[in-house]
Amino acid sequence: MARPGGGKEDIVAYLRRVITNYLSSLRAYLREASGFSDFIQVFRVRLALSKIGYIACRRPIVAQLRLKSFGSAPIYVRSHTTDISVLNEIIASGGYDALVRHPVPDARLIVDLGANTGLVDRWFLARYPRARIVAVEPEPGNYATLRSNVADFAVETVPAAIGAWERRLMLHTSSGEHGFTMVGAPPNGAAAIEVPVVTMASILTSGDPIDLLKVDIEGAEEELFADCKAWIGRVEMLLVECHGNYTLSRLTDALGKAGAKFNLLETDLKPEFGFEVGLFRRA
Repeated sequence: MARPGGGKEDIVAYLRRVITNYLSSLRAYLREASGFSDFIQVFRVRLALSKIGYIACRRPIVAQLRLKSFGSAPIYVRSHTTDISVLNEIIASGGYDALVRHPVPDARLIVDLGANTGLVDRWFLARYPRARIVAVEPEPGNYATLRSNVADFAVETVPAAIGAWERRLMLHTSSGEHGFTMVGAPPNGAAAIEVPVVTMASILTSGDPIDLLKVDIEGAEEELFADCKAWIGRVEMLLVECHGNYTLSRLTDALGKAGAKFNLLETDLKPEFGFEVGLFRRA
């Protein structure tokens, strides 16, 4: 979180936000930790990115944690990365609570586009233990952690970006490990890597219905849904994060052009972060 431009009231508001965020995280860690050591480890990872990180967690670590929302098996979270932000989104901010309010009936196949390190997949599996997941993630560091997090589960991992046609391109980020995008050219100073792009046809190896399709691909959703007619009819529920100028309204238009009718169940608008999230169910 960036500091405000100036003024006493701005500083007070900033400090309140920081304290509120830390207290929210602290309560979530206390609620989720299976034991005291899990609480200490996760809070240590949280502090690694703070101003006292050089004391709390001097060197990068991979914390092995047992947290209640992810089942009995441990999860793996890297310090000094944006992993903790993803974890906080799930357990502290309720980023996926819409799926608690609108559960997927007896999910058997979940497709996760932009799986990051697999924390969301583990959250899914704790609720849908009979589900099979196809998890697509292009960034090598995230992908390695994803493999660790889902190693003992029915998860097929795909080390690639998703798109409308196959090719290779540069993936880049200026906002950390959770923000890699294939949209646009890498800005000066951005971390960039070359990755393959695969299609939905190449990752869907069976004709089974997709009970839940989760899409968080940092802007590439526009390309994906512009050419979705061949597979969108298999999707029962759809959770999509729309970035930039590609809004939920534009997504709804694209679905309609593909002949798919969905009801929008919930929205989570985040204009300050430049994205909108929508949960849809087939009409």
